[in-house]
Amino acid sequence: MPNTNSRNTGHNRNSGSNRNAGNGRKQPAKAGAKTAAQKRKKNEKTKKTVLIVVLVTIIVALLVFLIVGVVSVYKAISTPEQDPGEVNLTQHTTTPEADQDKVAYYILGILGADEEDKPAESKPTEALSLLCWDKKQGAVNILQLPMDTYYGGSTAKRISDIWASPAPLNWCETCGKRLSDSEIADGKHTVCGTKVTQKKGSSSQELLRAFNEQLGLPVDGYFLIPQEALVKLVNLLGGVDVNLEAAMTVGDVDYPAGVQTLDGEAARYYAMNTSGGINGDIDRMLKQRKVLLGVFQRLVRQTESQLSNDTIGPLMNGSTPILSDHTRQEMIEILLAMKDISPASMTAYILPGGSVKQDDGTYFAANRASLSALLNEAFTPYGSKVQADALALPAESEGEPDTHKQVLSEIAVTQSGAVATTTADDGTSSTAAA
Repeated sequence: MPNTNSRNTGHNRNSGSNRNAGNGRKQPAKAGAKTAAQKRKKNEKTKKTVLIVVLVTIIVALLVFLIVGVVSVYKAISTPEQDPGEVNLTQHTTTPEADQDKVAYYILGILGADEEDKPAESKPTEALSLLCWDKKQGAVNILQLPMDTYYGGSTAKRISDIWASPAPLNWCETCGKRLSDSEIADGKHTVCGTKVTQKKGSSSQELLRAFNEQLGLPVDGYFLIPQEALVKLVNLLGGVDVNLEAAMTVGDVDYPAGVQTLDGEAARYYAMNTSGGINGDIDRMLKQRKVLLGVFQRLVRQTESQLSNDTIGPLMNGSTPILSDHTRQEMIEILLAMKDISPASMTAYILPGGSVKQDDGTYFAANRASLSALLNEAFTPYGSKVQADALALPAESEGEPDTHKQVLSEIAVTQSGAVATTTADDGTSSTAAA
């Protein structure tokens, strides 16, 4: 018989050997599988890390963007960007501090006709005057300038065009200042060598400087009245009494010659309508005296409360306020300080001069000697006299000019009439003769 134990033993040996052999063969495969799994885990971990970094970077960038945006919006709201043309340039001459309690000079003007597509800041002026208020004597002298008065600027040939078209300013970014021609050489600032740039010109500053240079007088402020503001102001005052030299019709209302109470639109028409040319403009300026005097008479008889609540306040809070470098309260204070000035202490003149040919056009220009004499007689009650050769006139007329001197008591009428004011559904006011 076969030896069973031997077979079993042999079988067991072979089996053991096979198992050992099998174990020996499989061990490298298991090690390799473990290494691949570790690599996969490592790669997945790396990918997760990169993804997290990318997400964090995006989140941080979004946060920075939001923070910068919020800060920018806040700055824009709290400190709006300044118009480069309205940089606070104190380039014009004002009354010396020692004389400010004795005299003040103001520009008073009326802007061009209202147009829906043109803001008041870009309209030419159709009336310009310089008021010399002698506080010590309680008197006011007024110098009216024809709208065609030659200015000779690079962008404004007439003085009435300065407000709408001021010349650009030569500017040094390094020094942060406006440069005169003498401070520029080869397109650079002679002091620091910075290339000269140009900023939008300042309408108010150039207008004030023009009066300084061409009249040789200081200017302490300006008041420019849009025509719609003139209409509103007259309506708020209940109308204005004017002695009409001839009958006129405005809209469907007929006004006979003589003293009539005009509503706002009629007052605007009477003061601003012109037949054209220098003679038509002078005729219009004589009519403006009547309207503006009547408005002044009505304003100065009001109390501070009435000025604030009934006239100046509502006008300045409306859509077409007076353009000025003075606040509403400062305007009221000036009117209160002038309340005792009578028409007999107010005298108006028109710039002495005549027509001249300049820049292929016809303009109005002052006569140097006559202007100097007038300024020294009526507009320099204190301080130095104006020298004729110091006036920076770009053109000069010859001949003997007429100043149309007029003491305003000659045209003053008692301001007693009134017009009925109605309020439309849209909140605007209109008037009709009572």
